[in-house]
Order: sequence, then structure tokens, then C-alpha cells
Amino acid sequence: MSRLENKVYGAKEGRIWEVKTPDEDIIYRIAKIFDVSRLAARILANRNFHDLDEIRGFLSPDLTALSDPMGMVDIDKAARRVIDACTKDEKIFVYADYDVDGATGAACLYLFLKELFPYLQIYIHQNDRTRDGYGLKMEYMRFAEKSGYSLIVTVDTGISNHDEVEKARDLGVDVVITDHHTVVGALPDAYAVLNPKRKDCRFRFEDLAGVGVVFALICAIRKILREKGFFREKTEPQLTKFLDLVALGTVADMAPLKGDNRIFVKNGLRQIRGNPRPGILALIDVSGIKQGHVTEGDLAYRIGPRLNAAGRIGDSSLSSAILIEPSFDRALDLARILSSENRKRQMEEDKIFKDARRLIEKKNLHNERIIVVGSKKWHIGVVGIVASKIVETYSKPALVFTFEGSDAKGSGRSKSPFDILRILNQCSHLMKRFGGHTHAAGIMMRRDRFDDFSEAIQDAARNLYEEEEIIPVIDVDAEVELSSMSAQLLEELEALSPFGIGNPEPTFLSRNLRVVDFSVRNRGMVTMGVVQDGAKYEVLAFKMGELQHMVLDRIDLLYTPKMSVFRGRSEMRLLARDLRLL
Repeated sequence: MSRLENKVYGAKEGRIWEVKTPDEDIIYRIAKIFDVSRLAARILANRNFHDLDEIRGFLSPDLTALSDPMGMVDIDKAARRVIDACTKDEKIFVYADYDVDGATGAACLYLFLKELFPYLQIYIHQNDRTRDGYGLKMEYMRFAEKSGYSLIVTVDTGISNHDEVEKARDLGVDVVITDHHTVVGALPDAYAVLNPKRKDCRFRFEDLAGVGVVFALICAIRKILREKGFFREKTEPQLTKFLDLVALGTVADMAPLKGDNRIFVKNGLRQIRGNPRPGILALIDVSGIKQGHVTEGDLAYRIGPRLNAAGRIGDSSLSSAILIEPSFDRALDLARILSSENRKRQMEEDKIFKDARRLIEKKNLHNERIIVVGSKKWHIGVVGIVASKIVETYSKPALVFTFEGSDAKGSGRSKSPFDILRILNQCSHLMKRFGGHTHAAGIMMRRDRFDDFSEAIQDAARNLYEEEEIIPVIDVDAEVELSSMSAQLLEELEALSPFGIGNPEPTFLSRNLRVVDFSVRNRGMVTMGVVQDGAKYEVLAFKMGELQHMVLDRIDLLYTPKMSVFRGRSEMRLLARDLRLL
């Protein structure tokens, strides 16, 4: 691989550009066998497939290739317990996380069970992020028992809640955990624990989102009911109708878009473009998206944030309520409320990010291995987004906290190769609880331990990573001339979608481009024209407003080509990933 260091502030400070150099013989074979251009073949070769069958599966993500849900530990036991509850008129309490993954998973389970058992008493609960925080709470275990619920099914939560599960059991309430977060230590003593990351789990694909675990559960429930003859007198439900929910939750939770997740999202997007449920259609409407052209980017950056706004600064229950709402008109009312909440979230986020940057610059925190900031003025619902913006701005991992009474609650974000959960494990003695994924985590500790934690986390980062190891790397698929961009190439790239974590959008490098028609628009978006040997394209550069203070004549540009439609006309534009001034 060829590495090019980029240390120009105003684009992306301190990033490394790494141009991938796959074997030319492999590129030739892929191009010949799959009848694609050498450039598309190079991108496929860069995705580290081990054989041609993997590439075939990647290019044709068929539902028949999904992992067998019965391979998940405890799934037969969990499914039979849910069936028992449904057939014996028990009440089911669905305890879901407050984010999009939790909302879509809860809606998926609710709608599936209500279709089969219309009179089932089933209730969805989502924590209030500010009041309750993350995870199961004792008060809701007691509430479930007092309200006559004999079964709690968790969605996207519960894997670290030993005491709460024990309390429910003591109260005579069974708990079935469905979760996908990393398992730390022993499992809770629940009736059943569904988590593909369990060390004893034989399930083929461990990177499911929470909604993906729920989908495996409903697959198992349908299979067992079929074997029992349940559908001799009833119509068997087609589970493909739930793929819009699975796709939305998977993308919004930034689960890797490979394996089962790729199949979910590819097929789920097809359903959303064709016949989405009322709640998703309403969200498409208020987001200003053309339904027939919804992309994974729309799910991640336009629909997902509106649903997440409910859990961040509003009423978290709205995010599941809109997804189970059968009336489009009522769903549209909810979607407008969520859009309003999202605008409030954006304003709060901007204010906190400016405060955090002032604090970082004042204390020179950007010189540390990991940036740790906190304030009692910051809203807990948006500190995770602010942490992500700090990572983007300073190319360093970040932990952002808010101080509430005697507690410090925060969120951490990082980029490959920095494993934030690994670092937190080194400081577990200073925290009340923590959890999450490789690049995203939630933390809670006593406020009086914050300073000790800040020092300890720096020591842990220094011990585990050399300074150059934490510099984010931008993978470049190929160095090309600007003239190689074409409509045919875009068609080939579309076959590689959906893009996201685990399957990044193709990124190209073109050198020594002449800049023309430079302008800055609102929210720091830059537009410019770039020219090379007669080829000219418009470039869109988001969050690079600082470039207005620099003289741009010639640049090296990292970009992804995009087709946009304006007033009925299709036009290719280049979405800037990074650039270097020459």
C-alpha cells in the first residue's frame, strides 16, 4: 500500500491517505469473470474477499443466503417462551433501547406478534435517556410485575443488567434478552439470552444490529409455529414485509454492511422504495426524499436522526409509536413532531460543539492521545454526536461527558484502528458501568472520579497505542485521472451498494486538479469546480468551511462520484472526502 500523509488543517487534519494496491492478477480475474471494468474489479479486490463465491454472494445478496436463525444459542428456548405467552394470554412487556435500533426492533416484534395474535396484550417501553439512561431499570421491573406482565423481552439492551434481571426473576417475571452489544464477563441469569456475540454462540454472523437479532427471533417463532401446524387455518406471514424496519435499524446503528446485514439492507431498501409502512413513508415525506430513490445515506443521515431525536431530547416512545402506526395521517403528525425535535437537537448540538472546541483549544486537549471533555451545561442526549464531530475535526478519539449531580455520564467515539471499548476496559475500576462497540461507547461514573479517569484513560491509550497508530486512515481504492469518471462506472458502483461501515463508498484520488468557481454555502458546505485535461466536475465539500480562508489554486482530491438529479436532469458530482493544497 502507498501512504500519503495529509497534515493540512482546513481539510481533515492529520489524516493518512492509504492507496490500496491489490494483486493485478486478481483484478484481471474479477473483471473477466464478472464482466466489470478494471476499476470496479479493483474496488472488489480491495474488499478482501477470499474467493469468487464470496464475490457472487456480495453482488447478489439473496435472502436465501441469510444465516440460519436456529444456530443462535437460546433461540429455540426464547421463541417457545414467547409462543407460550401468546397462546396462554400472558402480557408481554417489550423493553427497548431509546435509539433507532431499539425502536425498529421493538416495532418489528410488536407488529409480527399482533398480526398472529390480534388480541395479545403487548406494550413497548423505551427509557427516557435523560431520566433513565441506558439499560434495564429496577423501577420498570417492578412496574411490569405490578401491571401483570409475566414476560419481558428486551430489544437492543439488557446484556449487562444482572441485578435487574435477577429482580425480575424474584418477582416471577421471565426475561428474554435480545441484544447485540459486546458481552463483558458473565451473562445475566435470564430465561434466555440471544446475542450473536456470546462466546458459546454458533450463529454464523455476529455483527447483527439489535433489530437483526429480533428478526432472527421472529423467524424462529414462525418456524416453530409452522411445525406445530399453527398455519393450517391461518395465513403464514411473509417476513420480508419487516425488512424495511430491519434495514433502517441496521443502517442507523452503523452495523457493518456485510454478510446478513448487507442482505437485510439491500432488500429492505427495495421494499422502502416500493411499499414502505405508513411511519417510514411519513418520515420520507417530511425529510424531502423521493420515495423511489431512498438510499442508505437517507436512512443514516435524514430519517435516522429524526427518529433518534425522540430519544435524544424528546419523548423516546415516539420513535416506536410512529413505526407501528397504521394511519399515514397520524404518522405524518408524529413525523412533523420528530422533525421539530430534530431541529432543536441540531441547535443544541451546534452550541455544545462550539463550547467543547473552546475548551479543547484553551486546554490544548487536542495534543492528548484521546480528547476528554465535560460540562454540567451539556445535554446528555447529544454528547455522542458531539464526540463524533470532535473525532472528525481533530482526528483523535473523543469522550464527551455531562455532569448531573454526583454523576458523570458520557459517550465515546473513535475510528479505526482505535478500539475505544478496549481502552475503557483498562479503566473499568473507575466507572459505575460502560458498554458499547469498538468505535462507540456509553459511560457512567461518579463525578468526583472524572479527573482520575481522564488521567487513567490517557495512560491506557499511551500504553496500548503508539501516537501514529491512532491517526485515522482514509483508504483510497485507486488513483485515477478525472476523465475516468463515467455514467457506466456509476452503474457498476451502484451494484456494490449499500455502502456504510464494513463496505465503505469507493474513494478515488486525483492529483493536481485546478480549482475554479469556489464558494461557501450555509453550514460550512463548500462548492468548487475542478479541472484536469479538459475534464471538469463540480465538487461538494461538507464541513470544510475553513477552506474559505485559504488560497486554493491546485489540489489533490479524495472523492466519491455521485449522480444527482436536479429539475429532471442527472448530473455527476464529486463528494469530497479530503483534499491537499499544492
